Amino acid sequence: MIPVRVTALLQRLRPPAPVAPGIIDLALRSRALADRMIGALDRIERDEEDPDRLAQLFELDQLATRMRRYDENLLTLAGAEPGPPRRADTSLVDVLRAGQSEVEQYDRIDVETVDDELAVAAVAVHDVVRLVAELLDNATVFSEKGSRVTVTARREGADALVTIADSGAGIPAGDLPGLNRLLVDPAATADRLGLVVVARLAGRHGIRVLLRRDEGTVAEVLLPAGLLTRAPEATWLTGDLPTPRYVPKAPDAPLDEQVRTVLAGRIDHETDGDLAIRAGSAVVYVRVKQSPPLVEVFSPVLTAIEPTEPLYARLGELTHRMQIGRLYHAEDTVWASVPVFGRNLQAAHLLLAVQVMTGLADELDDRLHEEFGGKRYGDREG
Repeated sequence: MIPVRVTALLQRLRPPAPVAPGIIDLALRSRALADRMIGALDRIERDEEDPDRLAQLFELDQLATRMRRYDENLLTLAGAEPGPPRRADTSLVDVLRAGQSEVEQYDRIDVETVDDELAVAAVAVHDVVRLVAELLDNATVFSEKGSRVTVTARREGADALVTIADSGAGIPAGDLPGLNRLLVDPAATADRLGLVVVARLAGRHGIRVLLRRDEGTVAEVLLPAGLLTRAPEATWLTGDLPTPRYVPKAPDAPLDEQVRTVLAGRIDHETDGDLAIRAGSAVVYVRVKQSPPLVEVFSPVLTAIEPTEPLYARLGELTHRMQIGRLYHAEDTVWASVPVFGRNLQAAHLLLAVQVMTGLADELDDRLHEEFGGKRYGDREG
């Protein structure tokens, strides 16, 4: 019998099956359309006040996000890279939350204990996000409706072990041996394409994935030491950001009250119900949406800019690299946006999103201004 590690290596070296001409180009075009759809939905969501209609818009947003993920899965099955890798390492907890955001039933997923010193190397971030998203999607689809899915991560020697567990009936135990063989040596079968994608992504980086039974189904993802780096010191504690000392006034404190507590001392002014924060030339807004519970951190990047096909393509490319945020065009302006989950709000995540956005807005306005013209948002009052 060939050892598992050797089999995984052979899988990485094995060339993909021939792909019909135009399939890759079609998947890239479809992904670009999904990016445009997500941007349009962002614009509509921004102006919507009715909570029921907003919930429906979020459902459409999730469908568009899944469409984009399926396009990227098609590129993986075709043996193509979905896009350039990230430029920077990313903390493991942010990688897991990015995977959570790609799943339709994201509100059933709890990211619990995660070693906050662990980070994923930039070259593997996007693939690990997609791998985790596929496993989380399986966990929500094949477990009992309404049950919880938990995610934990810890060190395993020099490696890191990510565990995804559901508490429902899950996959029958008799199916697990065949599924685990598929995860080591995938064959594209119509009813298991999600796991084939997981196997392909894992094979690229020497990641080991194992399914087993406990109270429900458990997926174990072993990230090898070569993919791991040390997470930067808590970046939300640097500069002028205060040390997070968030304690809700009551267990059921309203989300907007929790957000105000976290951002105390940083709010510059309010406009249309949004909390405005100034940082250098950037203006960052924080908006609370109660249904579903979500906090949006966003900033105008470039104004007086026409929506063109090259602009949409560029925004889609940059969004693809961001992982935890997106760029879109609305009201003659390019916006950058980062969502923060409102359910079990974490102060550190909100403060980090604010800091990421302030740096992002300053970096992107120069880059996009050189390519497409328009006006830098910080120059409007000058």
